[in-house]
Amino acid sequence: MKFEVPKGVFLLPLTLLVIVFLLPQIRNLNQSSSYKIYSSISEFITTPKVRCNIYSGNWTLYYESPYYNNETCHFMYHKHNCLKHGRPDREILKLRWKPDECELPLFDADQFLKLVRGKSMAFVGDSIGRNQMESLKNMTELDLYGYRNAFRTALRTIANLKGFKGLTYLVTHSPNHYENGEWYEGGTCDRTKPFTKEERHEYKREGLLKSLYDIQVEELTSVEKEARKNGLHFGLIDITELMTIRVDGHPSRYGSMVDNDKSIKDCVHWCISGPVDTWNKFLLYMMKLDGEN
Repeated sequence: MKFEVPKGVFLLPLTLLVIVFLLPQIRNLNQSSSYKIYSSISEFITTPKVRCNIYSGNWTLYYESPYYNNETCHFMYHKHNCLKHGRPDREILKLRWKPDECELPLFDADQFLKLVRGKSMAFVGDSIGRNQMESLKNMTELDLYGYRNAFRTALRTIANLKGFKGLTYLVTHSPNHYENGEWYEGGTCDRTKPFTKEERHEYKREGLLKSLYDIQVEELTSVEKEARKNGLHFGLIDITELMTIRVDGHPSRYGSMVDNDKSIKDCVHWCISGPVDTWNKFLLYMMKLDGEN
């Protein structure tokens, strides 16, 4: 299983963490005079560098928010998502490991990603290794980094194609509309009318949708500036918001999507004919407009 980080790849199937590539960077980090200990999301303090046995200590009460939860993280592995599956208590989130001799700094995602930039990491072993890997993905939002890198790579590959002089259009992210659970939980999309303006707030994936949309627009804007110098044109077909309203437009039970021989309600793709036909109206409009220019 692979997940990309900037200029590099995580190879993440299983349990023994192999770290040969990080030694120079970690050595440089340890040579710094101080490091961060975050006492909350909004503040941090610095302390002199210390060395201690970080594995000897106790689990102590910690009242700050966890690194991620079901609301802030959209990529949690569903099989191990205890709260989504009905665990009633939240005490599991209120304990933090405290070494006897020092403070263990909270995880700094930016620092971690700087250390692994351009490198590869492997978790080798069994499903417990995957457990750690899934945690790391959530703590660093690696899926969003991978999403960004995928678009960056695709767009720059097109822009650098030798002899290419065509038009390129990026169709923005198409929303799904699962309600009452995800696709693997029996989620549905049985509405028969679009969202009204008053109902628009009922769409539950706004945070993730905005993140994906912003990544697409940012990467397109970046490559378009360079491509224009070479006489190329990159355009945007912006369908995200107008398709978010069309909660009624999916095949649902009237299409065919199967996982492990089990029929799943399709709230990802769009009925044909249906609202997806509008995308091609946009395409023709943009082609004519750009052809004239």
